[in-house]
Amino acid sequence: MRRLLGALLALAMMAGAACGGGGGGGNPLEQSAATVNGEKIPADDIREELTAFKETAEYKQLVEQQGADAISRQFEQVTLARLARRAVLVPVAEDMGIEVSDEEIDQQLEQVKAQLPSEEAFDKALEERGFTLGEVKDLFHDQLIEQKLQQKVTADSGPTEGRLREEYAADPAAFDETHYQHILVKKESTAKDLSAQLQKAPDGKVDSLFPQLAKKLSEDPSAAENGGDLGFLPAGQLVPEFEEAAAKLDMGEVSAPVQTEFGFHVIRVTGRRSLSFEEARPQLEQALGASEGEAAWMSFVKKAYEDADVEINPRFGELDLDTQQIVNPGAESVPGSEAPEE
Repeated sequence: MRRLLGALLALAMMAGAACGGGGGGGNPLEQSAATVNGEKIPADDIREELTAFKETAEYKQLVEQQGADAISRQFEQVTLARLARRAVLVPVAEDMGIEVSDEEIDQQLEQVKAQLPSEEAFDKALEERGFTLGEVKDLFHDQLIEQKLQQKVTADSGPTEGRLREEYAADPAAFDETHYQHILVKKESTAKDLSAQLQKAPDGKVDSLFPQLAKKLSEDPSAAENGGDLGFLPAGQLVPEFEEAAAKLDMGEVSAPVQTEFGFHVIRVTGRRSLSFEEARPQLEQALGASEGEAAWMSFVKKAYEDADVEINPRFGELDLDTQQIVNPGAESVPGSEAPEE
């Protein structure tokens, strides 16, 4: 899980109690922020989370930028969207036999704790947001079950052979690669001296001299191990000034100093190659697999919402099926409008 600590702190501010009941007859939305398949998401749950959020430094910073009404409105909508998403997707995952074990939840919890200086610091972070350990575990349960659901949905969504070949044929030059060496220094005068020294060296000497100088003088932290050898890289991996200068070099030629945001580079190109379709296949599969997997997942989630009976109290906004977010219905919506009375 990326940036576990940040995710915990951010979601802790937005997480509410699980969908629950609530008495009263008549219109079920009168006392609820929403209903999902007949299960209520109480408006009080969202109000309680908003009250807790207002005690945080994040809230105060955002209020200074956007105003209290706008931030409160956005918080309510984000919180409601999260609770509705849980109510829609968790039952779908469970129906597909997806489970999350206590051990998996504990493992995620330990990864978060490992990013804090102590157990006490973790406890304090929860206390400041009014969270119990059990509530945090529930949060991780929901995150993990959705991750597993996404993995299951996208497992067979990879690109076809024809799609891979079509993508390769559309721009074969996108799979050209260049083998670079470089030495990075802070001063232009140093770069000039290095460039002159390497340019004057006999051709057979440069192959050994360049890595020696890189290990000794380069500011690039990796140079101590790789001798300034960056390997084969496709276009777009390095800053434009570097790549533009390297593109003008003949094979084995040493450049004059090239300035970038990192300092001054002495560059040498030692190889150029064009990947065949088979050589480019792993890159194509990764790129297209990610995009097609994301498309399959988004389609699945949208269908799950369409199949569910989701009703949003209009005082909170309306559901955007494409993004699964709660949004203001139109320009006349007033940020910070009151939540429904109970």
